[in-house]
Amino acid sequence: YPLIWGQGNFGSIDGDPPAAYRYTEAKLTEIGTLMLKDIEYDTVDFRPNFDESTTEPLVLPSAFPNLLVNGSSGIAVGMVTNIPPHNLQEICDACIKIIDNDKTTLKEILEIIKGPDFPTGGIVYTAKLIKSIYSTGKGILKIEGKYKIEKIQKKDYLVIYEIPYQVNKSKLVKEIAESIKDKKLPDIIDVVDQSNKDEIKILLELKNPYNEKQIINYLKNFTSFRTSFYCAFIAVDGHIPKQYSILELLQKFIEHRKEVIIRKAKKILEKTSEKASLLAALIKATQKIEDVINIIRNSKDYKTAVFNLITLLQINYQQAQYILNLQLHRLTKLEIDKLTQDYKESLEKIQNLSQILDNPLKLNQILKEEILEIKNKFSKPRKTEISTSDEFKQIKIKTEEPQTELIIYALSNGYLYSYKYPNKPSSNKFEKILPSLSNYNYITSIHKSTSQNKLVIFLSNGKYSLLNLSKLIDTSIFLPKYYKSEDNTKAILLINPRKINKYQYLLVITKKGMVKKIESKELSEINRISSYIKLDPEDEVIKVIPFSIEERLLAVTEKGYCFKVKTEDIPVYSKIAKGVKLASLKEDDNIIFTEIINELYNPSLLILTQNKLLNINANEIELIPRGKNLTEKNRIFSKNDKFKYTPQTSLTLITKEKNRNTLIVSDNQVLIINSEIENIESISFLNYLGNVEI
Repeated sequence: YPLIWGQGNFGSIDGDPPAAYRYTEAKLTEIGTLMLKDIEYDTVDFRPNFDESTTEPLVLPSAFPNLLVNGSSGIAVGMVTNIPPHNLQEICDACIKIIDNDKTTLKEILEIIKGPDFPTGGIVYTAKLIKSIYSTGKGILKIEGKYKIEKIQKKDYLVIYEIPYQVNKSKLVKEIAESIKDKKLPDIIDVVDQSNKDEIKILLELKNPYNEKQIINYLKNFTSFRTSFYCAFIAVDGHIPKQYSILELLQKFIEHRKEVIIRKAKKILEKTSEKASLLAALIKATQKIEDVINIIRNSKDYKTAVFNLITLLQINYQQAQYILNLQLHRLTKLEIDKLTQDYKESLEKIQNLSQILDNPLKLNQILKEEILEIKNKFSKPRKTEISTSDEFKQIKIKTEEPQTELIIYALSNGYLYSYKYPNKPSSNKFEKILPSLSNYNYITSIHKSTSQNKLVIFLSNGKYSLLNLSKLIDTSIFLPKYYKSEDNTKAILLINPRKINKYQYLLVITKKGMVKKIESKELSEINRISSYIKLDPEDEVIKVIPFSIEERLLAVTEKGYCFKVKTEDIPVYSKIAKGVKLASLKEDDNIIFTEIINELYNPSLLILTQNKLLNINANEIELIPRGKNLTEKNRIFSKNDKFKYTPQTSLTLITKEKNRNTLIVSDNQVLIINSEIENIESISFLNYLGNVEI
């Protein structure tokens, strides 16, 4: 229902751009003027425009719900609205239904409003989806064009005569033409566009024989013949954006229009009352016309005449002024009769207007008459068909992607690297890792996978997410920028999503000494980035350890304290919980290393300090109750001694467990060992990663 009538080039359905505005002219259509109906009666509030040179209405008094009838789309303040157009007759009938019964339900409304009515026609799927969208105010509709099979000059044609709303017709024709060229539509010989400004007519010449279902199924899957329409019934009410159901939007329009009618009635009542007052005074004056003339003739000035008339006729100042400014021809007998008639009509009008203000039924009646008049004058037949079922069958074209073996590793500086795993036996499998490493930039996690897999990444800020490795081949990403997080965010665990379910728990330990167990099944469904622990300010996760069998958890602090805790003493919490204390740390102390150990395999803790290399039997480290205060007997090196480099590059744990590979970076070499370290004296720094699947 166009609100503007334009002359000149305003673009086309083929996507042709409109002419510059200096070459076009436009004016309101008849239905467009209804958007401004009654605005002259002060029915809406006005505010200054941008430069305060004039005023503009806050809203228009619109006599019909244009938001629903013509639809609306736009983006602002991070919210998007996309309301489809509807049939005017259905909207008007629904409004009348609500006016008659203010307890009308959504179900009753949906019996009247069948669904959107797009100007380009088409078929909307399905009635069930429409019910859901109209009740919640949000959802996705599927729209298809319409076609028919015709015989033209003894040839069979598939004729597309309606296309989905907002689809570029020339784009659709191009898509079909390219599909014919690529032999993806073998039953079609050619496509010809015979559309004009009045109708859509795209001819697809068919071979004989042809498979109609196969052609249509391809068009639905791979061209714009079938599209999605995202619905979001978001509107602004009192400066607040809100998502509405269609019933709520109709109720809001009726409230708005009632307010407009009431304000109009008040304005007209005010003017009519003023007119009636002046007419009453004039009638009084005609009844004492001789006295009035004598007063005017004998008064020395205008003010005296006004005062004398007020005294004579018992009228107010405004009425007296009106009599004095009267033209003499108004005093003829004919004019006096007309005055009396005008006065009676004004009184009747005042009575009718008072009824509108005092009687809700009268107000409803006027609103209904307005809406019925608009419906009878402007309604058009529905163009869009609403389908009750959808026979769409999705076609998936599988393309074989080359599978590439990858090594993915994360560094403490926040970068995640991925490169192709070398196939040559003689190749150094870690030659690309070594240049990235230093005494202060160390590996936090390493994983081997293929480009067709996905990877779960646990971040130090307590979030976890799923990464598609097909987009991470021989490249790197900076995690803080990628996830829009703090600059110190790094990956602390890389794991295959299928392997999470093989473990019963994931153990989470933070720098400030908080710890908890999470059941692995709670983390198995990953749709987007989400939290796996709630962190205090300035805290971060240092370790996430998947495990199934209860063992001992070994921990080392920055100030040289070391202790063990039973993992069965650590409670299970949900992924949104904070956890409990692992131990009561000294002031300004932090956990810098943790690992689950099996004491049967006699693990050794290696620490490189500024003065010496410590080799500590992990079985001899004290086992303490969880949450206990640390004492001096938990210290493993003196206060004066410190780590040679960063704690993470000067500390490792060696174990002789079967099938457990330990990765250590030493003298710019990457070692994967499962036995004793050789030439231990030559180690300049250590970077322990525990069990590595390479």
